[in-house]
Amino acid sequence: MAIGDPYVTSAQLKTRLGISDSADDVAIGSAVAASSRWIDSYCKRPRFGFNKQASATALVYRPDMPDRLVVDDISSLTGLLFKVDTNDDLTFETAWTPNTEYQFLPFDALALSLPLFKVETLGGNRFKMEVRPSVQITAAWGWPAVPSLVTEACYQLAEETFKLKDAPFGVAGVNDFGVLRIGNQTMSRVQAMLADLVVAAGRLVA
Repeated sequence: MAIGDPYVTSAQLKTRLGISDSADDVAIGSAVAASSRWIDSYCKRPRFGFNKQASATALVYRPDMPDRLVVDDISSLTGLLFKVDTNDDLTFETAWTPNTEYQFLPFDALALSLPLFKVETLGGNRFKMEVRPSVQITAAWGWPAVPSLVTEACYQLAEETFKLKDAPFGVAGVNDFGVLRIGNQTMSRVQAMLADLVVAAGRLVA
């Protein structure tokens, strides 16, 4: 899946719901899109979410420590370039050598289908802490693979969102036990599934 794609497709949600016609395709598409972007926001990953960028693009960062820098999630080392601006003119003229002048962390993250998100300097190098960004990283951003917990959370949230169109004020009906409500239980389950995937406060550097 590319950056911005929903974590489940409309067809997958229809299969899960046992829907074979196309009468609700628009509502289903809206539910999976909204649920996917809610997950990104809740996990504090609004820029790239958990999908993988198809090709490398450049982002700039302003370090606030001389020897380490926390960045957006990086899904692959393919096409990665790390450059620094040595004279505060935003040209990023100096490329650093990986594993000699800097290294990405956590170690073995990519082998475990987890992203890299931290840079440490090596060999006595230090980041320039300027008013303007001094580091430029070209990388394929996002996650190597969408976590299964994200996929399942998206299914549950999208299913609930879709059903809400027929449940005014969250009331789905009445049975022998009283009023049937939807919403709170699903949200609690989804938040519990995503708890370990929420970015820690202060991790991302603007």
